[in-house]
Amino acid sequence: MRKKAQRAIEELQIGTKLKHYRTKVRHWTLDELSKKTGLSKPLLSQVENNLVTPPLKTLYLLCQALDVSVIETLKDLDVQPEMDSSASTEAALRQMEVALAELKAAFKDLQPSKRLRKTRASRKRRKLVAKPRKRK
Repeated sequence: MRKKAQRAIEELQIGTKLKHYRTKVRHWTLDELSKKTGLSKPLLSQVENNLVTPPLKTLYLLCQALDVSVIETLKDLDVQPEMDSSASTEAALRQMEVALAELKAAFKDLQPSKRLRKTRASRKRRKLVAKPRKRK
């Protein structure tokens, strides 16, 4: 099931979209994007050539630097309905629902285990709830 999720993420072509925003929209070089994000040029090149799928934190950094939403990079840009405004709005909503369902299915397998999800705050609460020691 994990391979299926990985394949779905690869089909999004996130790197290609990021490269488009960098070169065609912003007219930046890899060096400029590297300086703005703090990420190395080799890593950026690998992401843009779809050799590496960026973690969400890296994707967020790139999107923030390029001034584009993460959702924009995750959605399928090839589907553009050409209808009247009310029909296109409904079609767009249906497409977004389908895309969201696909993303949920793809990321479902990538959820961290319950053990990893425990936060420091929950650990502190357990310590505070523990019975106080009796003084002698």
